[in-house]
Amino acid sequence: METHCPENSFTNKVVSDDSTKKPEGDKEEENEKEEKGATEAGAEETTGEGEGTETFEEEDLEKVKERYEAEMKESKDHLLRALAEVENTRQRSLRDVENARKYSIQSFAKQLLDVADNLNRAMESIPEEKIKEENADESLIALYQGVGMTQKELQKIFNANSISEFGEVGEKFDPNFHEAMFQAPDETKEPNTISVVLKTGYKFQDRVLRPAQVGTVQKT
Repeated sequence: METHCPENSFTNKVVSDDSTKKPEGDKEEENEKEEKGATEAGAEETTGEGEGTETFEEEDLEKVKERYEAEMKESKDHLLRALAEVENTRQRSLRDVENARKYSIQSFAKQLLDVADNLNRAMESIPEEKIKEENADESLIALYQGVGMTQKELQKIFNANSISEFGEVGEKFDPNFHEAMFQAPDETKEPNTISVVLKTGYKFQDRVLRPAQVGTVQKT
């Protein structure tokens, strides 16, 4: 007859319960693995967010860069235009100053043309034959010589100030320099040329002070 021992039964139960429990070291190792996995997962999420933020910042910086480059280009264009305008203004001012200096006596010179015309008429009104006669009037000779000397001095002043005469018989008619007063046929001269000079023309530098008043040959 077998006898059951309570101690053995209790011992077996304790062993059985202990076998289902994990050692403390294994639980700690498992906890560490779980924490490490959670940390890695969080790191991956953080990395993903960082990459997205970095991409957004790069795109935003690229747009800012393009905007500033466009603004710089526009500002440069405005600056170049302003500099060109300043240079044009400077050149115009220099030209105006040069013209004012160059043609400052133009109005005065034009007023002297009538004096030159009167001196020419005075010389033409006295025939040279009368001056050369043996019994010629001394006062007439003195007048003729005085007018001639005045005419020569005036011509020297004209030459010194770049005032020149133009308009001679036989020249080709040019409306920029000549003023046609009439036309008349002349078989001995070429058509559209000057046949008669009524009033001498004058130029100051490269400008016409007064056009020559002329008669031209009519084309037949």
